[in-house]
Amino acid sequence: MGTSTTSLTLKSFFDDFIHSATFRAHRQLVCVDYPLDMVLAAFDESVPALVIGDADQGLSWRQAHHKLGQECGHIVVEVGAMFNAEAFCAIAGCCRAGALVVLRLAAPTDQLAPSVRRLLRQLEADQSVAFSMSHLERWPAYASPLPRQHAIRQENAIEAIKKVVTGHRRRPLLLTADRGRGKSAALGLAAAQLVMDRPRKILVSAPTPRSCRHAVSSS
Repeated sequence: MGTSTTSLTLKSFFDDFIHSATFRAHRQLVCVDYPLDMVLAAFDESVPALVIGDADQGLSWRQAHHKLGQECGHIVVEVGAMFNAEAFCAIAGCCRAGALVVLRLAAPTDQLAPSVRRLLRQLEADQSVAFSMSHLERWPAYASPLPRQHAIRQENAIEAIKKVVTGHRRRPLLLTADRGRGKSAALGLAAAQLVMDRPRKILVSAPTPRSCRHAVSSS
């Protein structure tokens, strides 16, 4: 009875955040300390979560690096002795808007690296982060959404990219956004439309060959 009740409570907790994240088109960060099976059971079976940091349940930290440039839904990140901050940043950027990024405390705090303990303290101080842990139960404080007229859509970015090629010379475009917001996709779509207009030679550059392959495949 206790386990079932806890799972239902956590599911209700997650469902509210998913609804809000979908409405606001952002990714909600949630910290929990429930057993992994309870956390996974709290997600809808039709939209399961991807586990990071546990190769038996999902992806190892090494495998998580290869997700960079791709897109995924909800993720559950195992925060233990082997927590990899670099891989976490990479996979968090792949999480699409309207999904949850769940940090699950998978080891006692004294077994975590000092940098990870510091990260958890910073998250506790950030009122936008949700907590469902033995020492803290907290709903996030949402900032007011930006006015709709200030939102830049992917279609706007594609048209701006095409204008760099077809418009006046020597007018470069600076395209910035958080990870996972569709920059590479916009570049790929714009390139495809430009090539359809007439044959062109388009070069793709990146810091490493692997990054370049990810950019091309994601486009």
